[in-house]
Amino acid sequence: VVAAVGADLAARARSVMFRPEHILLREDGAAGENAWPGIVTARRFAGRLVDYTVMVNETAIPVQTTSATMLPVGANVTMSIPSERCVLLEE
Repeated sequence: VVAAVGADLAARARSVMFRPEHILLREDGAAGENAWPGIVTARRFAGRLVDYTVMVNETAIPVQTTSATMLPVGANVTMSIPSERCVLLEE
């Protein structure tokens, strides 16, 4: 993971922190920095927002997008997080 905050911890970092609304979802399989393939396992429409659960390997990641993005459950997606939105943590 490439992060703008806590980059000096890169060798010692144990986890990364980011907000669900900062995650980008794409169906086009785009690769790049801080990008992982996943599968949409749940979707909940919440007015102007859509809450998704995306399985990346064996980890369920909560993702929040605007309702302009409507992906079906079961969709293969690429989940990416801009490095300026990632914070590395030691503990």
